[in-house]
Order: sequence, then C-alpha cells, then structure tokens
Amino acid sequence: MGRRPKNKTIIKKRGKVKPPQLLRGMKDIIPQEQDYWDYIRDAARKIARAYGFKRIDTPILENSTLFVRATGKHTDIVEKEMFAFTD
Repeated sequence: MGRRPKNKTIIKKRGKVKPPQLLRGMKDIIPQEQDYWDYIRDAARKIARAYGFKRIDTPILENSTLFVRATGKHTDIVEKEMFAFTD
C-alpha cells in the first residue's frame, strides 16, 4: 500500500465518506459560462483602462494568520468575512 497524501480531499466521519465541497463564496466557472464571464471581464478591463488603472494579480487565498495578526481575532473581517480551513 502507498502512503496517504497529506492533502485529504475526502473526510471520513463516523465511518461515512463525505465528498469534497466547494468553499463558501467560491464557484467554478464551467465552459458553458465562459463566454458570459469573458464579456464581463473585457468590459471591466476597458473601463479600468479608460480611467488609467493597470492590472494587478493578488493571491486568491491567503494564510488566515495574516489577517488575525493585522486586525485582531475578534473582528468582523475574521469572524464573518473569512473562511478558514485546514490543509
């Protein structure tokens, strides 16, 4: 038998196997929806360029300790607007 991967995509709970679920607020954009989202992104890009904005790419996920350290453990950002999960 091989070693179990560190990153568990299936969680065993009381003997039942639970399939992976999307993180709250995150959604896959499937091929049938790509044209729509390309149109939205292109329109937003044109408007931003017209006002002199340039593109930046930020991390999609951040380590939650960064926000806890910067804003405090008991703030709306940490308690209501963040989703933390264990890898």
